[in-house]
Amino acid sequence: MKYDSPWPHMIVDDFLEKEDIDSLLKEAENILELGEKPTVRHRLLCHWDCASNTVKSKVDLNEDINFRGAYVSEVEHLPKKYEPKLKKIYKQFKEKSPKHTSVLMELMICNEKFQYKIHDESPYKLLSTVTYISKDENNGTTMYTSEEDEYSNPEKKVEWLQNRCFIFSGERGRTWHAFSSNGKNIRITLNLFLTEDKSI
Repeated sequence: MKYDSPWPHMIVDDFLEKEDIDSLLKEAENILELGEKPTVRHRLLCHWDCASNTVKSKVDLNEDINFRGAYVSEVEHLPKKYEPKLKKIYKQFKEKSPKHTSVLMELMICNEKFQYKIHDESPYKLLSTVTYISKDENNGTTMYTSEEDEYSNPEKKVEWLQNRCFIFSGERGRTWHAFSSNGKNIRITLNLFLTEDKSI
């Protein structure tokens, strides 16, 4: 469903196919075996270049690049698989086709005390989607009207539900949002972006 307040966004349940949720949870387990429980966050990044049809992957463990090229991911096909769906959603926001050159995927595994500041969105991200992957209760995404808003008092909160997706087309100085873990459980999300002129 699409909403206009506090700025245009969509919330879509059952966004990914169930088999992909299962694969992502397995991938998260593999990364946790590499880096154990995150003291900050672990990330798998897969960048699919549309023109060359090539994928580059890397794993960051606690904000450091630990594996590039040597890490074999079982889910790096997902950016290409979901590109048609992302393009269709972009058209709903902008009423035109996206001029993207790539799709960036980020599987993020955050410590149970992780908190990220209020921020807008980088210009190279034409469409941003955040799908909640872990089944355990956690915090979703909080939305604001200003960078100076009180963190604990958002304009809107997207509640956590496994396979619920929060979607928006970022605008500088407008699409202020933040995310954090709930203090109890590790937070696992899949972030898919239509991007331009950006690699990993």
